[in-house]
Amino acid sequence: MRNLVLCLFVSLSVGGCNDDNLMGGMSDMTFLADLTPVIDMAMRMPDGVTCGNMTCNSPMVCCIKPGTGGTTSMCATPGTCGDGGAEVMCDGPEDCPSTMKNCCANAKFSLGQGDAAPMAQGANAACGSDTACPAGVDLTNSVLHTKLCHVASDCDGYTGTTPLGNADFDGCCTSDQAPGVKFCAPTQFAGGNRYTCN
Repeated sequence: MRNLVLCLFVSLSVGGCNDDNLMGGMSDMTFLADLTPVIDMAMRMPDGVTCGNMTCNSPMVCCIKPGTGGTTSMCATPGTCGDGGAEVMCDGPEDCPSTMKNCCANAKFSLGQGDAAPMAQGANAACGSDTACPAGVDLTNSVLHTKLCHVASDCDGYTGTTPLGNADFDGCCTSDQAPGVKFCAPTQFAGGNRYTCN
């Protein structure tokens, strides 16, 4: 402490002082700084909801309605899609805030006969937290609970229940029943006329 006071006194009166011995031989000008910026390349900017061959920007939603020979898609005000339509407020995690980072989807379906694919009866998608977005297939109520995705990494670590037990919903998949929509689903059940995953 005496060296520091003496150095301060001398620096005020003389104009300089060697400070290398003040802190046990370490210069007080020594610093280790990591100025390398950290960039999260996985972060994507909100880009609206893909809706057929158009994009719906917030607060509009994409209404997907089944019809003869396929589906129709249009941007609409929330709550106006009607029965049997899918109201999609997000199509992946990039459309959701960090506090509700998942694009949670619930799809109502009916089972076909034999090997027939399940038929979509309506759906919705909205942003939600991890606890608000459990994965699972509920055969009793004919509902699929999942997240919407763009790439398989959007589904990393996502698990849920199926009629055959717990499964990883680790594939980003598509179905002819919901063209243009990608959802997290177990890759082990993909194939046939159910769904395909990347």
